[in-house]
Amino acid sequence: MKKFQIYVETSVWNLYFDLRAAAFQKATRKFIDGIRRSNYELFVSSVVIAEIAQAPEERKNRMLELIREVNPVVLELTGEADTLSQAYIDSGVLPQGSMRDANHIAIATAYQLDAIVSWNMRHIANVARKERVRALNISQGYLKELEMITPLEVSEYEV
Repeated sequence: MKKFQIYVETSVWNLYFDLRAAAFQKATRKFIDGIRRSNYELFVSSVVIAEIAQAPEERKNRMLELIREVNPVVLELTGEADTLSQAYIDSGVLPQGSMRDANHIAIATAYQLDAIVSWNMRHIANVARKERVRALNISQGYLKELEMITPLEVSEYEV
């Protein structure tokens, strides 16, 4: 049986260390620690790595070390995913100025992953956004539905 494939977006890695958001940090740590013991297949992308590279030095190093420990597959932003990202922006599925969020969704879609896990509830883990993404994806020939969820929605009973 194929493993459930999850793309972990930048906000999750960041909130693992964010003491200012204790509830989110606790849920994130539970998710990441559970993932380490799970049968899921994890993915990040070159976009995640690029965003992390812009963080303050100490935070950046801690996030990169965590990623090394968890050892997800690193995906590239392909031309196909880049085109799909632009379609999300051009069609208004995502607002102008949210290209990296579009990149995350497009990468997960183009690689036909099962879910994208994010704390970005404005642009990613959002029911209304999911429906607009799904409609555009179908119009572009991507028929597999991408779940757009928070770490809270990955059940501890599944990991």
